[in-house]
Amino acid sequence: MYQGDVEDAVAAFDHALSINPNYFMAYHYRGRAYTEMGEHDKAIPDFDRDIALDPNSAASYYNRGIAYAAMDKYDKAIADYSRAIELDPDNYADESYRFIGDAYLFTGKHAKAIESYDLAIDFGSY
Repeated sequence: MYQGDVEDAVAAFDHALSINPNYFMAYHYRGRAYTEMGEHDKAIPDFDRDIALDPNSAASYYNRGIAYAAMDKYDKAIADYSRAIELDPDNYADESYRFIGDAYLFTGKHAKAIESYDLAIDFGSY
């Protein structure tokens, strides 16, 4: 996947899941691959399954938030970014607050956007 061959990566994750349907990381990375391909409707169920198997996966909440935002489902994106921050603020607060700010901006909630951008600045995103 990191070499740019996302379709082959999806096939590899499919194969891994055929061997072990509880391999949560395969769901996570296949979800990321689908997001990379712009197939957010396929990514969401993979992140859902990953979260069901590993409820403390801040990365999956964060990445599912990206997919939701790409689908203009900003309330769900904000909820997922917020959960990623709760679970792992050291790794997800700066970007998540920035993306939360973007979601508020796109929905016309400018004061909330500014608050979120300020938090992103505090965590070093800008």
